[in-house]
Amino acid sequence: MALPFFGNAAKDYFLVFDIGNGSVGGALVKRSVKNDDFSLEIVKSKRFEITLTEHVGFEVLLKNMSQALESVIRALLRDMPSKRIPAYVVLASPWYVSQTTIVTVKKDRPFVLSGEMEEEILKKELDSFKEKISSKNKFPGGELQVMERNVIHARLNGYDTIRYLNKKTLEAKLAVYFSVVQKKVAEKIIEKLNYFLPRTEIAFHSFPLAYYSALRDMFPEKKDFLMMDVSGEITDVSLVRKGILLETFSFPLGRNFLLRRISAKTKSTLSEAESLNSLLSENAASPEEKKKLGEVLRSAKTEWLREFRKALNDLSGELYVPGEVFLAIDNDVAKLFASWISEDEFGQYSLSHKKFRVIPLSYARSMFFEKSMLTDHDQFIDIEALFAEKLIEVAS
Repeated sequence: MALPFFGNAAKDYFLVFDIGNGSVGGALVKRSVKNDDFSLEIVKSKRFEITLTEHVGFEVLLKNMSQALESVIRALLRDMPSKRIPAYVVLASPWYVSQTTIVTVKKDRPFVLSGEMEEEILKKELDSFKEKISSKNKFPGGELQVMERNVIHARLNGYDTIRYLNKKTLEAKLAVYFSVVQKKVAEKIIEKLNYFLPRTEIAFHSFPLAYYSALRDMFPEKKDFLMMDVSGEITDVSLVRKGILLETFSFPLGRNFLLRRISAKTKSTLSEAESLNSLLSENAASPEEKKKLGEVLRSAKTEWLREFRKALNDLSGELYVPGEVFLAIDNDVAKLFASWISEDEFGQYSLSHKKFRVIPLSYARSMFFEKSMLTDHDQFIDIEALFAEKLIEVAS
């Protein structure tokens, strides 16, 4: 759902909040339109880490996420021209559950795919999705709030089309994307935003849809690829085939798993482990530190790749896995995880026809942002700002 704009001070601005599992980011974004072309400027962005703990529990993670969100809001407040700027809140795992469903309607005689028919399809499939979540205990004991129920791809009589409503056809095939958030998570976020920005309109979205939307705009020629988001606690792997976001599989090994492994093996604190990891990523570690960390990384790589391969098997079934991988990840571990993926022999010889080619998201972000903003940026915020801009354009 796109958001309205309020008042002259706010009409050219919007807020983006990236709610991750390892950190929370936020940005004030200014949009400009000239000759029907738009440009975005990140006026100010801020990111705060979610407190890293030895053991991860949902309630503790929720509390620490809320504290990080408050820090982000406070950091952005003084630069806001108004407190009524629309806010787009984008959730990463484990805050949402999503699913893509392919719905086919076929009849003997031509029929018109009307808005009413689309609404009936969406309602039926959404009820089925929510029932599936409940049966699998994805969000045990929690009331659900729907974030998205979008037709992300349509085909009439075998032909892809953008404008599919009110058209005659014998067969309609719709790819429908659903996402939900646990109501208490949404309420915690709304509570924080309303405290500082009491009159702000808020819309919730899931990161895979924003990610998919941005990549589709950046690389319209690419139809088959993997999207990966290696965050603090979780790695998400999403499959896009024939231009459709089909499924996302998650496993609980992200950047923080690596830090905990370094901490355990070197008998250091988590803070010291972060410092060691930074030295390694900057190629500033001593020979002794490199040797010690090398042993840790080999063990971590084996464990992470084992889960990555399980994810690929789950996503692919008996079909091939695309060879291109778009990677969203923190800069301090980007090279490490990219090398793990690209060097993985399983990916090269088993489920994929060729060796994985890893494409960092920062590669193409300059296509839509002011050049002055290229030196210091947040790739997650970039993706979500592009997605929000798209929603605003559709609503205009």
